[in-house]
Order: sequence, then C-alpha cells, then structure tokens
Amino acid sequence: MNKILILITSLTLSACVTIIQDIGNKIDIGMTKTEVINKIGEPSSLGSDGQLQYLTYFSFDKRGAWTNAPEQIEYVIALKDGKVIKFGTAAQIFGTNK
Repeated sequence: MNKILILITSLTLSACVTIIQDIGNKIDIGMTKTEVINKIGEPSSLGSDGQLQYLTYFSFDKRGAWTNAPEQIEYVIALKDGKVIKFGTAAQIFGTNK
C-alpha cells in the first residue's frame, strides 16, 4: 500500500514538473488570453496593475537543496490589450523572489 502511495505521489509531482516546463513551450508572444487558456488551462489567479493583466499559474518544479521537498513555482503570463507580451517565473517578470 505504501509503495502505491509513493508511486502515485511521485507521478503527480513529475506531472507538475512537466506542466511548468511545458508552459513556456506552449506560449508565444502575441497570443490572446483565450488562446493561452485553451493551451494550458485556467490560471490559478488573475491580476492587473492598471496597464497589464497577469495570468498566474502555480506548480511544483525543483527540489529544495536542504529538505529535498518540491518547491512551488509561480509562473506569470503578462498581457497588454489582451495579448501576451511576456511570460516567465514571477521573479523573471517582476524582478523579485515572489
């Protein structure tokens, strides 16, 4: 039973790693919000700073150095006038460790 649980957990985390890596491969500058959502699904959250709209996706990507636990990654797609202008991790988009 424990081996099955470990296998399921492992496969789930592996799938999440694939999701975060695949986002960048599926998004192109100039895509519409609808095209993005059709390609990668509904975002975890939506935001805006008055000029840009942000689609935010959360996933587990790499393992922490000390705990060997998965690290949650915040991936952001920025849109202006309804089209993608940039995308990447929150740190890449906002220049922080958000």
